Parts: sequence; structure tokens; C-alpha cells
Amino acid sequence: MIIHISYFSSTGNTLWSAGKAKEIMEKLGHQVKIFEVIKDGEKFTEDCDLCGFFYPVWESQLPHPFRDLIRKMQYGNGKKFFLVGNCAAASGDTGMVWKKIIEKKGYRVFFADHYYLPYNCCYPGWNYMKAPERGSQKLKKILNKAENRLNQICEAMVKGQKKLAGRGPHSKVLGFLQRLIFEDWDVAGIWKQMLWVDSASCTGCKLCIRMCPTDNMSMDEDGKIKFGKNCILCSKCYNLCPQNAVHMGNKSKDLKKYTRYKGPAKDIKPVLYR
Repeated sequence: MIIHISYFSSTGNTLWSAGKAKEIMEKLGHQVKIFEVIKDGEKFTEDCDLCGFFYPVWESQLPHPFRDLIRKMQYGNGKKFFLVGNCAAASGDTGMVWKKIIEKKGYRVFFADHYYLPYNCCYPGWNYMKAPERGSQKLKKILNKAENRLNQICEAMVKGQKKLAGRGPHSKVLGFLQRLIFEDWDVAGIWKQMLWVDSASCTGCKLCIRMCPTDNMSMDEDGKIKFGKNCILCSKCYNLCPQNAVHMGNKSKDLKKYTRYKGPAKDIKPVLYR
């Protein structure tokens, strides 16, 4: 069977996951190819028997690049589709919400599930979990559990087993409340406005500009980093700046309290779009 995975990764969790899933399914005798959602677009649906998304759960939502892609996808003619999300606490009903939308595009969503990976959104006012340090025993333990879950998920998918997580009342209520708070009430918009770059710490490497998925960052004539109006709060710049020069308000300068997540491993590099 030919399987195509489309992924979006903020700080490396989902890129790590897609790579592990590829290894697992290839050991089971299948051909697997990975596609980056922004760079590759609709290509992941072509010339395959099974396709789907690996994604980070964003407050019971898909990341914006997937939402944009779904609108552009051609009719699927009943092709089997999966939704596999990773989250730090709970995924709500993310899979079920988007299952309905994807099926209107002609795909048959037979599998939706999630597993846990490290928290990477330690912001002022939203730091209930600290991001583990790369190489720490805490991170290794989390990754080991995630890999075990991925084995179960991949084996179930290639066998064609149906699973649709997120149908229960608890998941529906959680999903509704998270989308209400972060989208309808636009709490996320408050954090976007708080982003700034400390010029004293910034070295001008432009990594943040190159890896921003929405081309939202630029450098002015004075060498200062500026933010536009297209931020999707993916946290790439906030977490992966080598100098930790990107801040969300002034409180985030306390790096012990507001930890930055540097990804699951050194060999998992952030996607560079430019």
C-alpha cells in the first residue's frame, strides 16, 4: 500500500512524529512518503492508496495551513483518509469537526486519534506546563510513550481498523469551549499583539523570518525585526530563536519561568520556508 502523510510542525514534534510513522509503516511493508503542508500543498493526495494529516492540536483545532489546504483539495472520490494529532493535554473533538468537512470533499475519514507530546506554549498567562529540556529524562520518557502509541496507531491504520476519537460528550464540550475562548473571543489575538524582539539579544540571523510559515516577519532598515498581521501563533520564532530574543510581553524575559521548547531532538530541524 502507498501511504502519504501531510504534516505541519511548529517546533519539531509533528516532524518527529511523521518520521517515526514512516519508519513504522515501512517496516510493516508499505511505501510511505512525507509532505510538508505549505511547501507541498495538495500533492499528498495524489498516486496513493491512503493519505492524511499528522498535526499539532491547536486548542481543539487544526493548524491554519491545513484549514487553507482543505479548501483547495480536489474531490477525493472516496479515498481513505486519516487524522492523527499530537497534544500536550487534550485534543477535544478536533478530528470529528474536520472529519465532516473533509468528507464533504469526497474523502472517507476512517481513522482519527491523538497522542501526547511536550507542551510548547509557555506564555505569560498560559504557563501551566513547562517545556522539557532537550535530552532530559523527562523528554525521553514522553517520546518513548509517544513512539509506543504511534506503533499502535500506525498498525491499526494500515490494517484498516476504524477509530474515531473525540465523539464523546466530554470531548465535544472541551472542543467547543476551547474554540470559543481562543477563536470567537480571540484570546490568541491578544498574545499575537504581545510579540516583540529584544534588539539587544537579536543577532540578525533572520532564522525567524525564514521559518515563519506566513511570511509575517521582516527586518527593517535599522536591522530590527518587525511583525505583520498574519501571525498564526505557531510559536516557531518564540521557541526556536537561538538567542531567545523573541518575547511575548516583558514577563517572558524570565526564561526560567517561561521556558522555550527547542524540539524533540537536535536532528529534527525547523522547516525553512524561505
